[in-house]
Formats: sequence, structure tokens, C-alpha cells
Amino acid sequence: MIRRRPDFTNQVDSVNTPDASFDPSGFSYRAFISYSRADTELVNDLYARLTRFRAPSSLRKTRGAYGPPPRSFRVFLDRMSIEAGGSVPDAIKRKLDESAFLVVICSTAGRDSFWVSEEIRYFLSIASAGPHP
Repeated sequence: MIRRRPDFTNQVDSVNTPDASFDPSGFSYRAFISYSRADTELVNDLYARLTRFRAPSSLRKTRGAYGPPPRSFRVFLDRMSIEAGGSVPDAIKRKLDESAFLVVICSTAGRDSFWVSEEIRYFLSIASAGPHP
């Protein structure tokens, strides 16, 4: 996963280097899932699991690397969430702007996907510019 840096440096950290100052709660979506249509079955399962997940109350009382865990995750998946009639590239950019994390499905199809590459490229460009929920 790629997460935005809380400062305005030109660096992007992976989720492996948590920074307590990063607050994902200010974003509309906790995550944006970038994937190839060839991986739709896997992505539908992942999306369902993430959106149904509820942190146990005992866990909600703790503070993790990014604060207390949310009660639930709001995840953007373009086939389910894109508004009809909009320009797909502009609509996708808006959703990436509103997402704290980018989850990339790393498959052969994803590696070869133009749109997955574009989503990663755009997210990295906004992530290095700093947070802007």
C-alpha cells in the first residue's frame, strides 16, 4: 500500500513506515483499489471483506500507528462507485484525491494495465505534494 506523507517533501512512504502524524480520517475514502478488470473476482471479494469489516470494540479502544482503527472502512472501487456520465479520468482523479491509501492489486494483468499504471502515477504525484483532504 502507498500512503501519503503528512509533510510536503517529495517522498512517499509505504505502510511499513508508519508516521503517527498521518491522519487518514480526513479523507472521504480510506482506500482506493487499483486493479485490472481481469482481477475482478478477486477484487470484488477484497472489496466486500474490507467494507464489511468492523473493528472489535476492544481494538477500537487502542491507538495504532494511524490512530484508533475506524469502525468501518470506506473503500473506493470504480465499478461500484463512479458516477454515471462523468469523465472517467477526471472522476478517477477526484476519487484518488479523496483517498488516504492506494491498494494496488499486483497481478500480471495489473502490471500490464494502462489504467493501473496511470492511477499509481497520479497517486504518487499527489502523495508527494502532501495531504489535501
